[in-house]
Amino acid sequence: MEVGSLSPPGNPYVADHVGSRRLHHKMYLLKDDESWNLIHQKVFAPGETCSPGFESAGRKFAEKCRGLPLAISVIGGLLSQAERTQVSWEQVAEDLSSTLADTDEQIIMSILSLSYNYLPYHLKPCFLYMSAFPKDYEIHASKLIKLWVVEGFLKPISGKSLKEAAEIYLMDLVDRNLIFIRQRRPEWKVKSYGVHDLLMDLGVKKAYEENFLFVQRSYRHMFASCLCS
Repeated sequence: MEVGSLSPPGNPYVADHVGSRRLHHKMYLLKDDESWNLIHQKVFAPGETCSPGFESAGRKFAEKCRGLPLAISVIGGLLSQAERTQVSWEQVAEDLSSTLADTDEQIIMSILSLSYNYLPYHLKPCFLYMSAFPKDYEIHASKLIKLWVVEGFLKPISGKSLKEAAEIYLMDLVDRNLIFIRQRRPEWKVKSYGVHDLLMDLGVKKAYEENFLFVQRSYRHMFASCLCS
């Protein structure tokens, strides 16, 4: 399994998309306060007051992520889309506690899997579809949207075209930190997206489990070749 390295203290919150065969022993880990600050930035607007109850819960999430930036970013993305009530956060915490394992790699994959499980039904096939592309592949927005339209993944949104609906889906996945914007055009529109190696691994695993599109390894390679041609 490939695991992306993570950036040094100069920019600790950004995933480096170059893969390696295992988690780096010298990976930069966030301190507890840094972890909570990252979650806070993701969930709360600048200057927004955070109640002691939410801060206490948020710091517990941060502790469970053991300072792993990818895990913290993804759990922050999950919480940013969850209902902002203590009951909702407690449910996420309970689900997280039931899935966490011992090693850093197992912890990350448990959190990524939990975030996938919390995806709305309409976003799951869109996320899984992206795992058909090769790792570290630059996924062009225009091509991806056309493919989603052909596959019938997009649901009509009142007053929106299918292209606009797709852009809303994509930004939802970005907000959840399940994909990232790779390049923008001069007018600031998104040109292409990327997916972290571990999230690609998760997508492939879930696709096999759910019998989604590609169920045999040889077919997946052929499918990926067609997508990238």
